[in-house]
Amino acid sequence: MRPIGELIDWLISYARREVWVSIVLVVLAVGLALRLLDVISGLLDRRTPLDPRERARLALAAPYFIVHSFRDGDVVGKRPLGRLWMRILLRKDWGIRDHASALGRLEDLVRYGHRSDPEYQDATQPREDQELVDRAMLAWDAIRVPFLARCALAAGFIDEAALWHYADVAAVLARGTFSDWQQWGNAFLDGRVIWSGERSYYETVVEKLLADHKSPWNRVSWQEATAP
Repeated sequence: MRPIGELIDWLISYARREVWVSIVLVVLAVGLALRLLDVISGLLDRRTPLDPRERARLALAAPYFIVHSFRDGDVVGKRPLGRLWMRILLRKDWGIRDHASALGRLEDLVRYGHRSDPEYQDATQPREDQELVDRAMLAWDAIRVPFLARCALAAGFIDEAALWHYADVAAVLARGTFSDWQQWGNAFLDGRVIWSGERSYYETVVEKLLADHKSPWNRVSWQEATAP
């Protein structure tokens, strides 16, 4: 086995002959440096821990926080590079660029969302079927409210007071229609399928949330998450 120094010398020599190797090494080095800087900056972050009520509210959007790798223990949930990525995500997927556009999208989701879209209203289908669609689209809208608000907080577009306001609103939307995490998770999955037309990895995420005794949905009761 070659000593580390000889291996590095060999890589440098080989990279001088092969341009693509040089490019790959530079990209890897830059990526590693950025990752290290992000980790160090994250260690210096002032993190605001979640109290039990706040943790319960955020559990409503647990599938999204898991998929988007939010930290579980503090309000922002992202290191510096993660916060930068939130800005890119919000601009790309939601058209959010600043405080005003963040509040605009949140208000639209709370007041209207996909549940108000005529595309999901069909007067010709049985009433029971339309009620199932209405429940699904309500869950699809409501679960994204605390997720979008936390993303906007991480991106620096809203403050913590706004985050908890919209988390409370999501709890109100959910409280009167659903009675447990099973109903909530299934309705969310149905709503996402109705919207996208296809199944997704969120099914596995919801299954794990329901089954894992350490998951947010098993550490916090539905009543705690939606309490007034």
